[in-house]
Amino acid sequence: MKNSIFIINLFLVFLLCSCDKHYEMLTRINPDGSCFRQFRLTTKDSAFLAGDTARNPFPVRLDDGWQVSVYDSVSGGLQPWPLQHLKSPAAASAVVATCHYASVEEMNRNFRFDHSSWKNIKPEITWNKSFRWFYTYYTFSEKYTRYPSQDLPVPLGEYLTPEEQILWFQGDPAACQGMNGYEMYEYLEQIQEKAETWGKKSLFVMQYSVIQDFLASRPDNLWSGRLSQARDSIFILNKDKSDFWSDNLAPFLDQYFRTGYFSEEYRKNQRVLDSLSDAESAVLELFEPHIKYELVMPGKVVSTNAPHCENDKLTWQLNAYRFLPADYILTAESRRLNLWAVILTLLLLGGITYIFRR
Repeated sequence: MKNSIFIINLFLVFLLCSCDKHYEMLTRINPDGSCFRQFRLTTKDSAFLAGDTARNPFPVRLDDGWQVSVYDSVSGGLQPWPLQHLKSPAAASAVVATCHYASVEEMNRNFRFDHSSWKNIKPEITWNKSFRWFYTYYTFSEKYTRYPSQDLPVPLGEYLTPEEQILWFQGDPAACQGMNGYEMYEYLEQIQEKAETWGKKSLFVMQYSVIQDFLASRPDNLWSGRLSQARDSIFILNKDKSDFWSDNLAPFLDQYFRTGYFSEEYRKNQRVLDSLSDAESAVLELFEPHIKYELVMPGKVVSTNAPHCENDKLTWQLNAYRFLPADYILTAESRRLNLWAVILTLLLLGGITYIFRR
């Protein structure tokens, strides 16, 4: 029941250090509500660069609505995809996929991460334009719905309070308000220990469930009840001895029940058990995409929950672990000066002043 070091890090370091698929996603909204969404990445895949859509590296399906271009390092411009003349082997090329929408409402209806492990994730995108004479205000939100808690191997609430979940997975500056550096360090260290224990137990439970289900299907199964009762005890006894992924659980079960039965069953059925374990861990693919999400609004940004804002370009880091404790909502508000309203007001005031002075 072995898998890559990436998946071990995925839970034990909670995706902060290792993500398998990196994307950059830009959304730009115009004052009239029209917009585009753009993905940027770098690839050396000569088959894709030559037009093979089966090798599509983007998290969206490249249908007729998407325009794909490849950056030409020689000319410094973009050229249409697929490329007609490729070097062999292909050099790393920056590729851009852009889809234009007549309105944010159209983007909300049609946009899907339909070529990735996020195919079941549908963001809810809203946009509002409000006229207030001197300024027009624009509000934007994009909501990613909370990952179903019933699909988690171990409920987050078993180890973390709701406040700790938000702080650890989404971030909450207010949670550490008033603390000095050392107090913040101690507080976060306590949460980290609980979060890592949750991650370890999640991996343990996935493996344990595979063994339970496999043995339950056997006509000579004598272990079902004993395994159910002993699960938490076995985890507590061994949580500091294993990462519960690179090691199979059979030796721990043998030691606890003082038998050699589980190691022997694993030896005889290793291929089947490894296959079942891989299927059980397929949920971890949800955590592979790592998106640097940028948003450009019309006018000047006046409020947002984005952690970074530079020259009115807002940036969030978008990962599935942020959806674990609650809905993850990106919000922004901007305003744009109505120059015509300013000029009209000045003319009216000037006219009124002129009339009263006559």
